[in-house]
Amino acid sequence: MWNTTILRRRQAMGDKALKIQLILVPAGAEYWAVRLGLNRVKNSVGSLPHVVAIPAGPSGVKAFLETGALDNLLQKDGILLVGLGGGLSARCGAGDVLVLNRIWNALDASEGRASDCDPALTRQIAEQLGALVGAGVTCDRVITTAAEKEALGDRFSADVVDMESVGLVDALARSNSSRVAVVRVISDDAKSTLPNLSVAIGEKGELRPRDIAMSFLSHPFAAVRLIRSSLKGLMGLSSAISRLFCV
Repeated sequence: MWNTTILRRRQAMGDKALKIQLILVPAGAEYWAVRLGLNRVKNSVGSLPHVVAIPAGPSGVKAFLETGALDNLLQKDGILLVGLGGGLSARCGAGDVLVLNRIWNALDASEGRASDCDPALTRQIAEQLGALVGAGVTCDRVITTAAEKEALGDRFSADVVDMESVGLVDALARSNSSRVAVVRVISDDAKSTLPNLSVAIGEKGELRPRDIAMSFLSHPFAAVRLIRSSLKGLMGLSSAISRLFCV
C-alpha cells in the first residue's frame, strides 16, 4: 500500500518531482535524524541524495570548507541545508518546520547583509511540506534568553536563528551552485530561556559534552525544557525529510 501510494504521487508530480542531490546537516543528533528520515523511504524511491555531516558553528563551517572536503560536491544541482534552529517569532513553536528564503548575517562587519536561497526550490519544498516560509539569521553563539531572541528577531525580521546557514549559502553561491535551499526545524521557541551554552561548541565545530553537562546541571529546569523541545525538533526534522523524499 505504501509503495503504491508513493508511486502514484511520483507519477502525479512528473517533472515537478523534487530534485535534491546533496544534503548538508550538522554532525551528531541532527545528522542521525536525517539518516532516520531517509531510511524510512529508501526502499520506496529510486535514489536518495548524498548526505554530508558538517561541523556546528560558523568557525567550524569555515574550517571545514577550507579543507576542500566539499569541493567535488558543491556543483550538484539541488543542495539542501537542514538542521535545528532557535525560534525568534511567535509563529514558530518547537517542532515546526521553516523553509528559509533569506538568511541575514549577524557574525561580523558583514552584519546587515543577507544571502538569498533559490526561490523556486524554496517554494517547492514549502509546498511539499506544507511549511512556513521565513527569514533566518546566523550568529556566532547560541542565543539563550527570551529577551535576546526577541531583540534579534525584531532587528532582522527573522523567524529562526542558527550558526551555519549564511557561511554555507555564501560558499555555495561562490561555487555557482544554482539551486540551494535551507530548512530549519525549531528546537526551542522564542519565549524559552536556555541553559548557558556559550562554551558548548569548540572552535572546530565539535560539541563539548562535559561543558554541556555542567551547564545543564547549573540550570536543570531550563535543561529539561530544552531536551524535551530538542527531541520534538529532531522528530520534526526526521519526519520532514521522510515527507520530502517519499514523493
